[in-house]
Amino acid sequence: MNQPGNQSLQRRIVTRSPDDVTIEVAQEAGDVIKQYSMEKTRAVSNGISAFYKWVTRLFSAVQEMKKILSWHLFYFNLYNILNSNRF
Repeated sequence: MNQPGNQSLQRRIVTRSPDDVTIEVAQEAGDVIKQYSMEKTRAVSNGISAFYKWVTRLFSAVQEMKKILSWHLFYFNLYNILNSNRF
């Protein structure tokens, strides 16, 4: 965990963005952490608790992006259908 430079865990966490995370990876992370809670992690360590909070926020952000993307795709397809000669 105490790796220098670009490989340090802290640096990798700080520089991570929801745009960098696929929906599949976010879902997998959500499945892993759903068995825990803020209270459980806080009982173990403040560092673990902070990491838990970060993962849950990142997961929520990716889920929200997924919803927005779904609506954009829906409207894009609807626009194409309405502007085609098939309708």
